[in-house]
Amino acid sequence: MDNRKKPLPGLCCKIFFYLAVFVSSSCFAVADDKIRTLITEQFIEYDPDYLVNYEKYGALLEESSSQLAELEAQGHQLDCSKQIFLEAKWLHRYTAHWEELDDKLKRLKTSFDDHDQSFATRQLPTTGFWGTCYDVPFMRLAATVDRLSSVFSQGKKPRYRLLARDRLNTAKKLLLRLQDLLISDIANTGVNNRAELNSLLTSISQGLFKHYIRDGLVDHIDFRSDSTLETIGEAFRFFISGAQDQETGYWGAWYLADGKVHKTLDLSMTYHIVAYTKGEVVPNWAPLIDTTFAIKDRNYPYGWLHQGRRNNHHNYDVARIFKYAWPHMTEDQQARTRAELGSMLEWSLSNTLKPDGSFIHDATFSDSLADEYYFGVSFFDVIGYWNPEQRFWSQSDEIESNAVLCCKIWGRIDELGLGGWAAEGAKHKLKRNCSTC
Repeated sequence: MDNRKKPLPGLCCKIFFYLAVFVSSSCFAVADDKIRTLITEQFIEYDPDYLVNYEKYGALLEESSSQLAELEAQGHQLDCSKQIFLEAKWLHRYTAHWEELDDKLKRLKTSFDDHDQSFATRQLPTTGFWGTCYDVPFMRLAATVDRLSSVFSQGKKPRYRLLARDRLNTAKKLLLRLQDLLISDIANTGVNNRAELNSLLTSISQGLFKHYIRDGLVDHIDFRSDSTLETIGEAFRFFISGAQDQETGYWGAWYLADGKVHKTLDLSMTYHIVAYTKGEVVPNWAPLIDTTFAIKDRNYPYGWLHQGRRNNHHNYDVARIFKYAWPHMTEDQQARTRAELGSMLEWSLSNTLKPDGSFIHDATFSDSLADEYYFGVSFFDVIGYWNPEQRFWSQSDEIESNAVLCCKIWGRIDELGLGGWAAEGAKHKLKRNCSTC
């Protein structure tokens, strides 16, 4: 039997064959407040001083985030600092490996002294990858896919061929890695796998389902094995099918605690699968749509909010889920979607933008100032704020699209000298919406 094509029957919660050892355990979804508590308790079991360390390093990270945004606003190109910051943020939120985090923060502080870090945007000639200041492989992969997306979308080619010589270069290796990441055993490892799992799902979805990236990869990646993108795609679809929760329609990280597997529903993970595959591999639309509405007032990653309030990043995620879910909605669900997107638009215009086209930076959430521009512009773009033809959810002429505002945002990105994938992505979307600026 080819285990890559369909899961073995009869296992707990119909999960993959590799979980056969947990047949005697139960598998169930947990409310978001309880899962947060469970995760914290598991970290405390790994490190009794976890809460003290988490608060200490959280304050240092917030301080670094503000300093990074301030330096960016002064026109400095700090791509290496942003990469180091993202790793530090991951170590803080998803591990209890404090020595590594402490070292990362020292490197970050030192990096601020170098105001021209354009070297960090270049492709590495040795491997063909981007992300030279990342130490963590999955982050380097994400940076590479993002960069390839930009290169291929412009009809260009990468300077160097990519060498796929790691643990993900065959279908079997990829499947085993995704399965290993699906369940976290925090009490024994000190690591919550959610971030890496979500990142890999994002990178793989883009590589397989964004056709211009996939076509480019065929010509510019060397797998150095008999594996192909097609077999990797089969393995990925197999994982997606087995990892979706049938009751909620959502994907999410699972956690091992007290001999049980606790499942979660995750807005970001579900968004990346829905959006980058354009809904092509999504079964069970009905529960997915119901769940998306049901988690409106919950905090990320189990809902739409950040610390009880909206932001453009999550607005964008929800809006793109609604876009691909729209044909599968009932009339009542479509009516509710119109109301929700209209409310999001009004909130975003009133709470995240200044009159001069500047987006407000939230140091408690965003990785950089450029991110604020990317996700704000992306939200306006996906709902068709500037382009009625893209307004899948409303044909109303009452929505006043402000072309002047579009040009102001573009101008602020140039004035600030923002660089990297986020700034480039924002400008690309602005170009197709206000090309007359």
